[in-house]
Amino acid sequence: MRLLYSPGSSPDDRLARALSELHQVETSRSLEDGLALARLGDADAIICDLDLETSQAVAQFRRAAPSAWLLVVLRAGRDEARVGMLREGADAVFCRPYVFREISAQLDAFARRALQERTAAFRKGPEFAIEPADRAARVGGERVRLSRREFALLALLVARAGQVASVEEILHAVWGEEAGARSELVHTYVARLRDKLERGRPWRLLHGARGHGYRFAIEMAPKPDGGSRT
Repeated sequence: MRLLYSPGSSPDDRLARALSELHQVETSRSLEDGLALARLGDADAIICDLDLETSQAVAQFRRAAPSAWLLVVLRAGRDEARVGMLREGADAVFCRPYVFREISAQLDAFARRALQERTAAFRKGPEFAIEPADRAARVGGERVRLSRREFALLALLVARAGQVASVEEILHAVWGEEAGARSELVHTYVARLRDKLERGRPWRLLHGARGHGYRFAIEMAPKPDGGSRT
């Protein structure tokens, strides 16, 4: 999932670091900078880290990015302040001290809902779900365990279902700054996922966009004479 982390003053390095281990994260320098980035529409979810109990910033981010999931972290918060932020468009509000697992679980819930919405048209496809806690995927009732890298790659594509993720984006999100990470790794891991999730089954989940990257979509497999895949 592509996240925009926008702190009110100094960023919470612990939170930003934990998020970056699971998602592709961009951190803004300020709320104003965050609003400008939000308007670009690149983020699947926005995390506002606010110092004050004010719903004004929430309303501004909701107007700037109406389709993004909006999660707010407060230094402290009264019940009426949290309710006000939810009414202004926040999808979830957490107060410090927070439990990161709860924030991560909420982001996973956002991703599941987005996947359901994006794949609703594929009525003949298999039931599909990812299980972050067990690092597994469930396809057509069958549970498939994945390696850490395989799951990170699949989760990234699922979060952007129907959209192409470039090879460079995948490398950054899954391998980060790891030395020696090359585009061949992406192709290798996509092949491994296809083998685990598609081989011998009547559907296709991972689709190549030649020269660009990969996208996730639940589609029935083409007939034998339907052409080759990327």
